[in-house]
Amino acid sequence: MFEGKIPDDRPEDGHDVLGTYLQLVERVERPPSRTSFEEFKDEIRTRHGRLIESRPGIKPGQFTTQANRAGDTSFVTPDLLEGTLREGHAMMASIQDPFHRSLFLHYMMAEVHPFNDGNGRISRILMTRELLSANLSRIVVPTVFRDDYVDSLRALSRRDEPSIFVRNLEFCQRVSAACSASTAAAAIDLWAKTYAFCEDSREARLTMPNAPLKITNRNGVYAPDDYWQALANKNGLGL
Repeated sequence: MFEGKIPDDRPEDGHDVLGTYLQLVERVERPPSRTSFEEFKDEIRTRHGRLIESRPGIKPGQFTTQANRAGDTSFVTPDLLEGTLREGHAMMASIQDPFHRSLFLHYMMAEVHPFNDGNGRISRILMTRELLSANLSRIVVPTVFRDDYVDSLRALSRRDEPSIFVRNLEFCQRVSAACSASTAAAAIDLWAKTYAFCEDSREARLTMPNAPLKITNRNGVYAPDDYWQALANKNGLGL
């Protein structure tokens, strides 16, 4: 990713990851909340086109023409899509606090779901650009926190309960800020000491970085030794 190379064995996935990364590190000239609606609409379509250009079947840069669903959740129907985005854009621009504004933008895009795929990535890219424009820390949602993050989105979407979503992303932002480092290796070490890369969220929870923890890399996953021990005990293997 840092070298801009697409792996030969997974070209589509590699392009998606690299495309997301390149948009996340772009300089922010003007945040989404400081654009007209037409400019905003053009931006999200252009960004989606760049993000998904390796997957023509998903129709890069085009709004969906069929109602999107994810499990029991139904998103905005195509006939109401542009009008909902227009009203949401106006609401977003009226929010004074940049952190709250960025979360609203993220949730709006995720809830409207205007594209066939890639909506979550686009929503997080836009949230990041809004945060950076206000000189605020990025919000990284690591592997170990994925279920908490998705559940908080569901709570807001299905039960109109925003506090869990706000609290979770506020915590992720504090952890993200604490893991800032001058090199990639140092950042990876800090993140590993938060249990960020642990894939079994039943055996680990996201924390602020804990300096004394010893980290071991197993099959490309950097995690504290107590996590590996817990997995071994769970599987009856021992260490």
